[in-house]
Amino acid sequence: MHARYTEPTSGMVLQFIPYEFRKAHTPSTSSLFTLTLPGEDEPVFAGEVSWNMGWSRPNGMLTPPGCLDEEPAETEEEAMGPDFEGCTIWEGVVYALGDEGITPLPAEESDPAPRQVLLTDLGRTLRYGVWDYDRFQGDILADDVFTLDGCAS
Repeated sequence: MHARYTEPTSGMVLQFIPYEFRKAHTPSTSSLFTLTLPGEDEPVFAGEVSWNMGWSRPNGMLTPPGCLDEEPAETEEEAMGPDFEGCTIWEGVVYALGDEGITPLPAEESDPAPRQVLLTDLGRTLRYGVWDYDRFQGDILADDVFTLDGCAS
């Protein structure tokens, strides 16, 4: 899935990126994405979606870019080490929303992009979380639903 989504309240942009640029740290990662705040030219956050045990609900994770090592972890112990935990600023279930309600999130990059993506509790976490609290005061209010607006560049 190489899609671009916008959160209409804040203007944040969620962009799924090609998997060949993988810098993920979990072996079960199925997709990567970036999150850019309004007024920013570069992504502010790097994210990934992972599937636990292959068939559970997809879990999303968000970190500031550059916080994690550039190379993927080779073992689960490396992936879940203290650096990984210290970088995570949001973690939650990721849902796809379609015409019929909640639909399965694409597990393969070649699957079509859903109409909307829901990142559970993201808006509240960014607003009231401990990461860069001052940056989210004032005009940046965000919900959790992002709407498809095109293909990722």
